[in-house]
Amino acid sequence: MEALQGEVVCFGMEHFGKAQLGDRRRTRRLVQTADRILSRPGGTLPDKLEDPAELKGLYRLADAEAVTHAAVLEPHRQLTLKRMRACEGDVLIVHDTTELDYTTRESVEGLGQIGNGSRRGYLCHNSLAVVAASREVLGLANQILHCRPIVPEGETRAERRERQDRESRLWKRGSEAIGPAPSGRHWIDVCDRGGDLFEYLAFKHASGGFYVVRSKHDRRVEVEEETAQRREQLHTYARSLPSLGEKTVEVPSRDGRPGRTAQVRIAAGVVLVPPPKNPRGEHGTEPLTLGVVSAGEIDPPPGVEAGEWILLTNVPTEGLEKASQRITWYSCRWIVEEYHKGQKTG
Repeated sequence: MEALQGEVVCFGMEHFGKAQLGDRRRTRRLVQTADRILSRPGGTLPDKLEDPAELKGLYRLADAEAVTHAAVLEPHRQLTLKRMRACEGDVLIVHDTTELDYTTRESVEGLGQIGNGSRRGYLCHNSLAVVAASREVLGLANQILHCRPIVPEGETRAERRERQDRESRLWKRGSEAIGPAPSGRHWIDVCDRGGDLFEYLAFKHASGGFYVVRSKHDRRVEVEEETAQRREQLHTYARSLPSLGEKTVEVPSRDGRPGRTAQVRIAAGVVLVPPPKNPRGEHGTEPLTLGVVSAGEIDPPPGVEAGEWILLTNVPTEGLEKASQRITWYSCRWIVEEYHKGQKTG
């Protein structure tokens, strides 16, 4: 179906006018509703749509079998991918997962466990495209609504690894759905510690994609020396690297802690990461050569724990300028936290 004809190009039309919902009237309703919500983002649906007929129309739209999450998202997703392909500079794809809590909506079926397992909802894995140089948000390149399953008692490691709905697949699935960058362009995945999975890192190496991931696992790695290799703990090695210089980083407020400006010491090196002895996920047996960038805060405020970022990347990081850029890229990850806040509160 072509975009609705004769309509003024507005936000709803630009992002949802090509939605394939089985009926042009449904697409028109989706476009109108998107514009109404944009004009009044806060509050509940009755607050956003004061006209009872409009609210009832939205409920009918959502109840239609053809109106799925994927069908509604696809035109916006394609618009975002188009913007990414048109961008001449580096594009960061910030991946992160948040919880959508629908525990009190007892009529909603098909929800999964969230929190400590006592609440119901979705894990929403977002892939937000951001222009690296300007921090301009291009849109959602992908979004996965994931239902965390009830894992059967006695599940073996092999059974867990093969299960299609395991949560650790989200990082690879999100990246696969976006695909490779056009020739000569660079799209870089940016992930927090949840993305520090050998399965995901190995996938990015095999597919030729780039990433910057904050390290979670203090795994054993191998470090090249002039005549041999030595084994080290990753985080110990990162902290021992000689300083390349310093950089100012803006640390956002979080969990009641105010934001601040931090001065960090920058260092970088290269390690060889062997695969887990007991496979975790789907990956090969070859080790991965990747860069390590360390940013440790110097002289934090009294009573404040020093910030530290140990980043893993397959983008070359030699020298202060490149290592500093990787830290700047990772700092863009905080943009998705603001998106999550807007997603949940309007």
